Amino acid sequence: NDPESIRWEANALRRLGRWSEAIEALFRTDTLDPQDLSVGETLVETQFMARRFAAAIGTADDFARRSTTSPLVVAIRGFAQLAVDGNGENFRRT
Repeated sequence: NDPESIRWEANALRRLGRWSEAIEALFRTDTLDPQDLSVGETLVETQFMARRFAAAIGTADDFARRSTTSPLVVAIRGFAQLAVDGNGENFRRT
């Protein structure tokens, strides 16, 4: 139950293209260490790469509510929103 070892596991799973398992591991890491903003960045990025755009938006919004928002999370959220609705105007406001 060490968040750092689970995070390494998640990174390995990402590299293997095992997106669902990587996302599960990142959620476990976040549960164990909710203050680590880099976990949120990696989780949102992984959801985006897995083409789970709505989930990436929800996770980005969740992290924004509970911590300082990372510019990376904001950018990925914008790209995910663009993928979901195709509205470039909404993307430019992000």
